[in-house]
Amino acid sequence: DTRECKEVLRRAGLRTTAPRMATLAALALPGGHHDAERIAHAVRTQLVTVSTQAVYNNLAALVAIGLVRRIELPGQPARYELR
Repeated sequence: DTRECKEVLRRAGLRTTAPRMATLAALALPGGHHDAERIAHAVRTQLVTVSTQAVYNNLAALVAIGLVRRIELPGQPARYELR
């Protein structure tokens, strides 16, 4: 839920920026376990100017505070899911 995510971000000292919220929304898309490229593509459908690096930075921050889980499988790009 968006309200819970915003509260977790605030408690962690992170702002609820449009790119960060778009990244969370992309993670909630059907199909789950998306890689960073798919997430970046979904974010750019909402915010055209967001760079792939900004999405990676947001993913790293979201993983660090426990909102997102990074899944690493041998020989494949890392995948991400909401916790």
